[in-house]
Amino acid sequence: MQISKLKGYHGEIVNLKWEYPRRDVKEYSNDLDLVKMSHWALHHLINNPIKELEYACRFSIWPLNCPPRPPSIEGPDPIAIGDTDSRMDYAWIYMREMSGLQVGREVQDGVRRRILSYIGEDGFSWVKLNHYMESNDPNIPYGISTWATMKAILSLSETYAQTEDINIRRIARKAFEALLSLASWDTGRAWYKGGGGPIVNGEWYPTGQTYSYPAIIAHILRYWEVTRDEEAFDFACALADGMLAGLQENIPENNKIQEDGSFKGHTHTTLHAVWGIAYLGAITRNPRYIEYARRVYEYVLNCGTDYGWFPCAMWDNTVRGVSETCAVADMITIGTWLAKAGYPEYWDNVERAVRNYLRYAQFFITTPYKELYLELNQNCSSEEIKDSLDTLQSLQGGFLCCTKPNDIIVLPYYEDRRGMFMAGCCIAEGMRALYTVWKNIVTLGERGEVFINMALNRNAKEATVISHYPDEGGLSVIAKKQGTFFIRPPVWTPRREVVTLYNNQEITPKWRGDYVEFSNVTSGDMLTVKYLLPSFTQKIQINDQEYKVIWKGNTVVEVESLTPPRLPLFSKEDIPLDSPYGGYEG
Repeated sequence: MQISKLKGYHGEIVNLKWEYPRRDVKEYSNDLDLVKMSHWALHHLINNPIKELEYACRFSIWPLNCPPRPPSIEGPDPIAIGDTDSRMDYAWIYMREMSGLQVGREVQDGVRRRILSYIGEDGFSWVKLNHYMESNDPNIPYGISTWATMKAILSLSETYAQTEDINIRRIARKAFEALLSLASWDTGRAWYKGGGGPIVNGEWYPTGQTYSYPAIIAHILRYWEVTRDEEAFDFACALADGMLAGLQENIPENNKIQEDGSFKGHTHTTLHAVWGIAYLGAITRNPRYIEYARRVYEYVLNCGTDYGWFPCAMWDNTVRGVSETCAVADMITIGTWLAKAGYPEYWDNVERAVRNYLRYAQFFITTPYKELYLELNQNCSSEEIKDSLDTLQSLQGGFLCCTKPNDIIVLPYYEDRRGMFMAGCCIAEGMRALYTVWKNIVTLGERGEVFINMALNRNAKEATVISHYPDEGGLSVIAKKQGTFFIRPPVWTPRREVVTLYNNQEITPKWRGDYVEFSNVTSGDMLTVKYLLPSFTQKIQINDQEYKVIWKGNTVVEVESLTPPRLPLFSKEDIPLDSPYGGYEG
C-alpha cells in the first residue's frame, strides 16, 4: 500500500502496513523504562561534581578524548559555574522524584550550597561569567548572571513545592525581586534592555545572550505556581506581552521571531524563552500566547525530525546539521504545554522524542563505542586509557550534547573533541525533559478526572500505566482511585478500529475529543485501549541529506542514509538492562 501522508508525521510516507492487536490483555510490559533512565541519570549526577573542588560541576566532557576532560583546565570548569551547576540543582530534584532513590545526598547538598553561595544580599547570582561566552578565558569578568538567577528561582521553587520551607521561599522571592528590578516598562508591558545577558558594573554586558530574548518567564511562573505570589504572575504576563509586542529592541532584526514562527540563530536560546509563553498559554488559555508558541513549535518541527532530532541553530536557508539536547528538551516542554493547552496531538511528538532521541542520547559505554575509543587513542598509554575509561564509566547516564540525524559522531563540527561532546547544560536539560515526559504520562483534570496521555509505562499515584509496545498498539491502565478516566490513542490510528476493554470485557468506545472515556471507574479496575499499529518508511531531508526512517508506531526501528554512520544514533547494543544501584524492579 502506498500513502504519502500519515497524520502527525512530516515528509513522504511509503510501504505503510497496519498491524492488528490481539484481543487479550497484557499485564506486563517490556517497553521503554523511564525510571531506569532516571537511575542512570542520578548515577551521572553523583559522579559529575568534584568533591575536592567544593562540588564544582563538569561542563566539558569529551567522550572520545584521552583524557575526556580538556587538560588545559585546572580547577573548576569555568563554563559550569552559574550554568551547569545551576541546572543540575533542579535535575537532582527531578531524578529523585522519578527514581525514589536517596543515594548521593551529600553530593546534592554540596551542589546546593554552591548555588546558594552565588546569591548576594541583592538577590542576584554573582559569578564569573564564562558560561555566557562558553569560554575558559580567565579574563572574562565577574558580575550578575540573570541566567543563574532565574535557574536558582526554579530549583528553589521545586524545593519549596516539596518542603514548604519558608526560608527557601524567602530566598526565591528575593531573587524574583532582583529580576523584577531590571525590567523596562511600556503601558503594562515589560522587557529587558539587555535581553538574557549579564550585568557588569551596573551595565548590561555584551554577549550573545544580551541580544536574545530573556528566558525567565517559565522560571518565575513555576515560582508563582508553588507560592501563588501574584506579583510574579503579573510580571510573567507583562514580559510575555512585551515579547509578543516586539519590545525587545536588543534582538537583531534577522534573529527576531517572525509572524509565521520562524527565526534564525541559536535554537535553544530562542526556545527557552518560548517555553514560558507556552506555559503561560496553558495556564491562562489565552489564544495569543498559545498560537504564538505553536507557530514557533511548528517551525522547529518542520526543520527537524519526527523522532525528536532538532537542529542546534537555524541559518538563512539551512539548519545546522547537528542537534542540541537543550533544544530537544525545550521542544519536549513546549509540546507538553501546547498539548495541555488544547492540542493533544502533540503528545505523540513528546512521546516520540523520549522514545527515540532522548533514549539513545543517554551516554553508555557500548561495545562499538569502546572499540572506536581504543582505535582513536592508540597513542595513549594503557594507564591513561584505563583512567579515562574509569572516568567515563562513572559518567554513564548523562546525555550527549549533539548528534547528527543518524550518527552520534558529529565531525566536522567538533574535530577537537573527536566528534563527540557531552556538555553540562545538555546533561541537565536532558534530565528535565525526561522528568517532563514521565510526569505527564498521567495528569489530572480540573474536576479530578485522570488523563492518560501517552503509551509509556508509569506507576503513578492515580494509576499504573502498562504499555503494550513494542509488541502491539495499546495500553492498559490499572486504576488506583474512583472516578472518570480518559485514555488517548495516538492521533494516527484509525478510530473505527480502536478496541476498548473494561476489566477484560470489550465495550463500545466512548469518545471525548481525542480520548476514550471510562466512567464510574473504581480502584482496581483495568481499562484497556487497543489500536492498529502502523509500520512504514518515512523519507525526510535535512539540508542536502536524505534519510529513510523505518517506523513501527511511535518508535524508530532504523534510520538509513547514503553516508554510513560511524556510531549510529539508534544502536541497541549494550544499553544496560539494570539499575546501577541493584535490586531494581521497574
